[in-house]
Amino acid sequence: MTLQYQPVLDLAMGEGAGVEALLRWDDREIGPVAPDEFIPVAEHTGEIHRIGAWVLDQACAQSRSWIDAGTPRKIAVNVSPVQFAAGTHPSDIRAAMNRHGVPARMLEVEITEGTEIVDVPSAASQLQELIDMGLGIALGRLRKRLFVAGNAPGPAADHAKNRQSVHQGHRY
Repeated sequence: MTLQYQPVLDLAMGEGAGVEALLRWDDREIGPVAPDEFIPVAEHTGEIHRIGAWVLDQACAQSRSWIDAGTPRKIAVNVSPVQFAAGTHPSDIRAAMNRHGVPARMLEVEITEGTEIVDVPSAASQLQELIDMGLGIALGRLRKRLFVAGNAPGPAADHAKNRQSVHQGHRY
């Protein structure tokens, strides 16, 4: 597996707002495997927690590298609803940021589409904890599900993403 980065654009400002970390798998025998094929399997088997921790660690390490090089940029990291539902994600994020010395303003968490969030109060509490830590939040369809469930809607995404280019990979 590799972690690749694609530009994120702030359309209101007309400039780059950072990058999004994307997990990719290129199997030696069958070639590239689409995330919508391997992520559900990882969620079902529980491997998503180990994979997600690796992604977070690599993204924080890359952020630290860019900061040290004088080219800091915010990194958006996708989080599976299965990871999020485990309830340990805020502490995992805090630990990775501390391990690499990455300030919260340099990281954004995007709760991806997919598995339905069952424990809405817990999800709302975790979102608030992430916000209190100073992280950016992107909710996608989770925002709609929280609203429909009768809760106040979560924070809106801060920017639009340009999904046309990907650069710089890291091996898993």
